[in-house]
Amino acid sequence: MPLTLGIASAQQPALSQERLRELSSAFWEPVNAAMIRWLGLANRSRVLDAGCGYGDHAILFASAGHSVTALDINLPALDGVNRRASKLRGDGTVTTTEGDIQRLPFEDGSFDLAWASHVLHGQRDYMNAARELRRAVRPRGLVVVREDQSTTSFLPYDLGVGRPGLEFRLKKAFLDWFLEDRIKRGRCPYGWAAVLRRAGLADVKTKSFLHEVAQPFSGAQTEYLEATLARWSREERVSREDRAIVQRLLNPAGPEYVFRREDLHFTAITTLYTGVVA
Repeated sequence: MPLTLGIASAQQPALSQERLRELSSAFWEPVNAAMIRWLGLANRSRVLDAGCGYGDHAILFASAGHSVTALDINLPALDGVNRRASKLRGDGTVTTTEGDIQRLPFEDGSFDLAWASHVLHGQRDYMNAARELRRAVRPRGLVVVREDQSTTSFLPYDLGVGRPGLEFRLKKAFLDWFLEDRIKRGRCPYGWAAVLRRAGLADVKTKSFLHEVAQPFSGAQTEYLEATLARWSREERVSREDRAIVQRLLNPAGPEYVFRREDLHFTAITTLYTGVVA
C-alpha cells in the first residue's frame, strides 16, 4: 500500500508525501539491507528491481556495488529514483525504465537476479508476472519475491482508553479491504512458493526476516509510526469510536498521547521466496 498523508490536526500538520517516503525508507532500511546481504550476490551483479516504487531497494542494491535496472509504471516514482541515484557513491549504478511487470521490456536472460518486493500481490495475473521475471533472468540466476507473512504490530492489547484490541480492529479493517481488492483482481489459490514452482523455477526456498524496533524510538521512528497509526484509522471500515480514540492517542498535547508510553514494541515479519532459473 502506498503511504498517504499523515496526521492533520491543530497540534500536528499533515506530512508531505516526500517526508513520508523518507521516513518509510529510513524505518525499513535495516531489514531491507539484511535481506540483500543474505542473498550473497556476486560483485557487480545485474539486478532487476521490478516494481521499484521510489527505489529503496534499488538504491541499496546499487550501494552494495551492483548494476541495477529499476522498473516501474509510475513515472514520478522513477523521477524520484533518478534523483536518489544521482547521489550514489561507489561502483554501483541505477538506471530506470518505464514498464509493466506483466510485459517486461527486456531480452531473455538479461539479469542475474530479478527482485519483486510487495509487487506480485497487486497483480491481476500472478503466474504471468512470475514467468516474466523468470524469463528475464539468465540460467542459474535467481528470482526473488518479497511478501509479508504477518502484519505490523506495535500497540499493547489494552491501552486503557477505548475498548481493548484497538490495533486488531484497525488491522482487520485493512485486511477486509485487501481481501476484497484481491478478489476483484482475480484469485490465485497458491502460496508464493507454489507460484514460483509453477512458473518454472527450481530449488524454491523461503527465508523470513524479523524487523523489530524497541523503545526508545528515535524522533524519525516516532514520526513514521504516528503516520502509520493515522493511516490505519482512515480506512472507511474503521468505526467512528475507534477513529476518535486514535485521534486522542495521536494528540501530543493530550494525556493519552500513545508515544509517551514506555511499552510500545514494533515487530513485523517479511519473507523472501527465491527460485533458480533452470
